[in-house]
Amino acid sequence: MAGHIEGTGRRMWRWLRGVESLLVAVTLAAWAARRMSFVDGWRGALDVLTVAALAALALIWSIRLVQWGRALVEDPRRVLLMAGSLLMTILSPPVLLFSLAQLGGELLVRLRYRGRLPAPGTYRQQVRYRLPVTGCWTVYNGGVTPETSHSWGLAGQRYAYDLVVSDANGRSCRVDSAPKPEDCYAWGQPVVAPADGLVVAARDGHRDCPWVGIVDLFAWSPLGNVVVIRHAEREYSLLAHLQRGSICVRPGQPVQAG
Repeated sequence: MAGHIEGTGRRMWRWLRGVESLLVAVTLAAWAARRMSFVDGWRGALDVLTVAALAALALIWSIRLVQWGRALVEDPRRVLLMAGSLLMTILSPPVLLFSLAQLGGELLVRLRYRGRLPAPGTYRQQVRYRLPVTGCWTVYNGGVTPETSHSWGLAGQRYAYDLVVSDANGRSCRVDSAPKPEDCYAWGQPVVAPADGLVVAARDGHRDCPWVGIVDLFAWSPLGNVVVIRHAEREYSLLAHLQRGSICVRPGQPVQAG
């Protein structure tokens, strides 16, 4: 019973964390709608919606504060750096615009599928995919269930995967203290197309974050250097957080798996 309750709690926390951005967008939209004269008859409903969204956000942030409090005791320097860099990133206009665009895309996707997003058990993919890496890698974050998903509440990241190269001790970097990207085993490893397709977007030139596991203060896109490939109708792959100067394809270029 204890294990079941613990598992349910983890699933609920993943779901709440996934819809956090959506709750922020709903709160802002409801606040803006209340100032429009044609919604006078809906002000009560908007108030209820705003209070419910704020209550959910308060719960999420309370849990997050508890988690950060525990981490602060174990590694105060790292937590303070993460908190500071995250705050600066939120205040960054390019990242803020990206987040708003992501929320807009999230709403469009859910409207297109009428709230019934494709699922592994029912969706028939048109193309067979492979991992976009070679050799032995570890899935640090990601899966096809609510319990293992990268961000189940966000359609665009529901089936995202964070991949790392690990050594025999499970470490992803050669040093433990303040590692840099070049200290990671994945640094410089090739990334390949997961299936045949056509490159529809490729962006290079974003600087490599000088720290590992900490948000870059000067990031102008959370994706960093990225390649997007169209494999079939409504089937795309997005390869993000790539090393600067490593992208060797351009939009309109056909690619083959591997």
